Amino acid sequence: MYRGRIKRPNSKGSRLCSECGKKFIEGYCVYDGKEYYCSDKCLDKRYSASKYVSLYRAGLAYYSRWGNSHE
Repeated sequence: MYRGRIKRPNSKGSRLCSECGKKFIEGYCVYDGKEYYCSDKCLDKRYSASKYVSLYRAGLAYYSRWGNSHE
């Protein structure tokens, strides 16, 4: 049996921003959860507006509010 620390999702549905490391519950998800951004400011540091729109149209990015109802 594995006795190491089990990595669990962040509490109450929160995510960690890939840019600033801030914990948040509302923001951007990119590439199926490989990247998360807490604000426009953090997202803009990584992606131009046109690139984000391209990702969104391709189903690779979206904005959401996460909660604990599904966890």
